[in-house]
Amino acid sequence: MGTFSEEFCVYAKSLVKLPDSVGNEEAPLACGGLTAYGAVKKLFKHQVQPGSPIAIVGAAGGLGHYAIQIAKAFGYTVVGIDVGEERLKFVESMGADLAVDPEAAPAAIQERFGGVAASLAFTARIAGFQLGLQVLRRGGLFVAVGIPASSEGPLQLHPFEFFMKSPTVIYSAVGNVQDMRELVDLAAAGKVKSHIGRVAKLSELPQVFDDLEAARYVGRAVITDLG
Repeated sequence: MGTFSEEFCVYAKSLVKLPDSVGNEEAPLACGGLTAYGAVKKLFKHQVQPGSPIAIVGAAGGLGHYAIQIAKAFGYTVVGIDVGEERLKFVESMGADLAVDPEAAPAAIQERFGGVAASLAFTARIAGFQLGLQVLRRGGLFVAVGIPASSEGPLQLHPFEFFMKSPTVIYSAVGNVQDMRELVDLAAAGKVKSHIGRVAKLSELPQVFDDLEAARYVGRAVITDLG
């Protein structure tokens, strides 16, 4: 639907006006940013109140780094979970209250918060989904956003843990036009900013995807030259 195209026709009612303060480098807001925004808004729908601790799994990624900023703008206490010292420093720079690797996350979250009120899984790994469920407090909300490869197998719920935690489990995909308008307002106010970790030409796209899979950059990649 227009991916990597120079021009694309859309319905006028779907257009979102960009103020001058939102530059071309913020193009990823229209996909990664919107998806993260739609996921964070699910917290309001399920009565997870601002101020509550939430966990973002895959926090240094192209969607996760938006989710940190959006959740902080809404007043949540954010635990960012990702792998590696460099990525955790990046998570902290995005505003997370606590940045922790997956192995240490359960104990650290339990000690500091007694579990989180909600977790958002932006990871494409089933292990990340399981971790998101593990760190929830009783009655917590689990929001799945990433899509792990089918080769990773199904998401499994242990019946006893399911009984003990009684979580709400939902999926969130993208967002709507009104969400996009609200996100642009946040960007214009300086509360959300795209971190561009990779810039490339269209001809370099295969390498960009390889770098993405290998986690060689944080934030988003953008194509600035269609040659």
